[in-house]
Parts: sequence; structure tokens; C-alpha cells
Amino acid sequence: MKKYGPFLFAGILMFSACSIHPIPADKVITEELAVREKAYQTALLYLEADTEYAWGGQDPLRTIQLDCSGLVVMCYTYAVEDSIFSLPFYDAASYDLYLKYSTPTDDPVRGDVIFMGDTETSTVNHVAVFEKEENNIIYFIDSTRRDLDGDGIYEVDGVTRRSYHKDRSPIIGFGLINLVK
Repeated sequence: MKKYGPFLFAGILMFSACSIHPIPADKVITEELAVREKAYQTALLYLEADTEYAWGGQDPLRTIQLDCSGLVVMCYTYAVEDSIFSLPFYDAASYDLYLKYSTPTDDPVRGDVIFMGDTETSTVNHVAVFEKEENNIIYFIDSTRRDLDGDGIYEVDGVTRRSYHKDRSPIIGFGLINLVK
């Protein structure tokens, strides 16, 4: 595991600033590019830190076990640190992020989120941080565990950079994480 020194860990967050109460619509902000970029940069740190997958995990960068929604929650928790924004949640599952705490977008930018799952029923069961779209390939960073060939060995385990073809994927939609000002 790579060491990042005191710079990275100086800002381990206090969650008291994050509200879990309903937010008035006039307080929700969705167009803050700096926060989205910082969330993406934090996802890269988790990727480089050999983060392990743990269902329900939502560890800060020093422990490093988390699941897909934990990755998004922690990336955005770090992203709003030292800003005028806060999050309307301190913990959320992928479907809660989809239904309650994001605004849909058809034009995602780096740091937005991708919701995945059963495209026939639009059931969300996975979330990732959007990186880019290039030649109809969607690139993202997520936390998952996959036994690709059914032999009991996880070939994908933890935070990884992956991609899907735009037309052949489990992608249900893209979202902007709602921020509170």
C-alpha cells in the first residue's frame, strides 16, 4: 500500500456538518465542478491505495475497506471538506444515492456518478465515479468484488478502474451528487 503522508490524512472528516434531514429545494446545488473534480481525485487515491472491497464498508483513506456506495460517499465527503458545501447524507446505499441524493444528467463530467444495475427494471444496485466517455466506452472508478470465472477466486477485488461499452452495459444513468450550500 502506498503512503501519502500527513497531507492526505490531515483532513479526516467530522460528519457532524452533514445533514440527514430533508433539504429545501432552493438549498440543493448540483453544478459545482470543483467538488466533482475533487471527488474524482479522491477516487484516484483510493484506487492507488490498494483498497479492498468490503460490503457496507465506508472507511476513510487510512483503513481502506469499502463498497461501491462507500467509495462515492467518502469521495464526496472529502470533496466538500474545506468548502462552503456539505452533503445531505453521511451514509447512503447506491439506490438512495440514485433516488434521493442526486440529480440525473445526460452529460456527465469527471467526478459525477454512474448508476448501474438491472436495466430492464431500472433497479440500481451499484454506483461508481465517472471518469470519461471515449469512443462509446464509459470509463469509471468503482469498488467491487467479482469472481469472473466462477472458481472462487476474486479477479476484481477493491477499487478499480473499469469500463463498459455504452450500448452494452448495466448502466442505468448518470447523476450529479446534490450538495447543500
